[in-house]
Amino acid sequence: QSAIRNPQSAIRNPQSAIRNPQSAIRNPQWRYLALIFGVLFSFAVKAQGVVNVYNWYDFIDLSILPDFEQESGIKVNYQTFSSGQEILQLIEQKTPIDVAVVPHFLLQQLIRKQLLSPLEQSALQPARENLDAFIASRVNLVGAGDYAVPYLWNIAALGFNRSSLAKVLGDDFKEDWSLLFDAAQNSKIKGCGIAVADAPVELYATLLSYSGYPGLLEKTPLNRLRRLTRKNLLALRNNLRYIDSDNYLYDLGKGDLCLAMGWSGGISRAAQMNKDVQVVLPSNDGLTLSFEALVIPSTVKNSAAAHRFINFLSKPEISARNVNETLYGSPLKNIKPFLKPELQDSPLLQLTAQNKNRMQLLSTPGIEQQAEIDALWDAFVNQ
Repeated sequence: QSAIRNPQSAIRNPQSAIRNPQSAIRNPQWRYLALIFGVLFSFAVKAQGVVNVYNWYDFIDLSILPDFEQESGIKVNYQTFSSGQEILQLIEQKTPIDVAVVPHFLLQQLIRKQLLSPLEQSALQPARENLDAFIASRVNLVGAGDYAVPYLWNIAALGFNRSSLAKVLGDDFKEDWSLLFDAAQNSKIKGCGIAVADAPVELYATLLSYSGYPGLLEKTPLNRLRRLTRKNLLALRNNLRYIDSDNYLYDLGKGDLCLAMGWSGGISRAAQMNKDVQVVLPSNDGLTLSFEALVIPSTVKNSAAAHRFINFLSKPEISARNVNETLYGSPLKNIKPFLKPELQDSPLLQLTAQNKNRMQLLSTPGIEQQAEIDALWDAFVNQ
């Protein structure tokens, strides 16, 4: 670690180490020191250069990147994507990626296809030590403890502009997910704008719960997915303005939409922009928890830099900066002092005992269920 922390000190004067190679060969102690120097030199060089990072659009405090570059001497090549399917395809296509942020429900699929590189656990001790035990147990629950470090967590949420909806539905409209899934409701709302994020797993999990079928996606009968698609989603598609993960929070915040389905952080940011925006969580007693994970794809070119970048993001003060910017929850403990005062008691950002009791991890679809959801979603998007 010290070699990575200050790689220049390891290579400041390499000539002095090889000024008299014959004496080094004659002296076993020098041979041993030369071997150590070679290892440190190699590790330091690998930590230099570039780390290729792929993350969701608008899912980081961008000022963190130059701070990492200044501390490490490693250049960050930062790219974004807009859907889980997009990052899955990028990894499957062997795109040169050193660190990727992926939804937890894709982890088993990526591991099964041998698309992830196992993490060097000894190099990630700071990241592991900072993890909240509740989130760490969820990583192990999906069988990804050797491959993933949690980055941020969120809850599926619905956001609406109260004053805009009151104009079309009346002041006493019901504030629940029927606004999105009931055709009689969303047909009235169409004129003021409805959008959903490109998030098929979250949408289907919420639709199943709304329809009285909470539980594991991996056990959901395929004909039930098809039936609910016909009943609830086909009519909704005709009333949507767009399907997109990048723009809904800004358009909801600006008043260009009156209803949007997305994630708790995005809806919360829209509410910060517009006092008329409110948040609706799933109507059952549970909160549908999902988390984004930092992984190193098998195509990694700079593993040392990738591990160092993950450790950097896992510092409490750095993670808190991401929370302050994105309004998604941190998986780390002891970050409250680093949060903005107005966020320190936010129920959507705290891993309190009460929230943990209500949180249900969004289940990973089974192989057949994922294939069916992919096919249904493709038809839904292109309808």
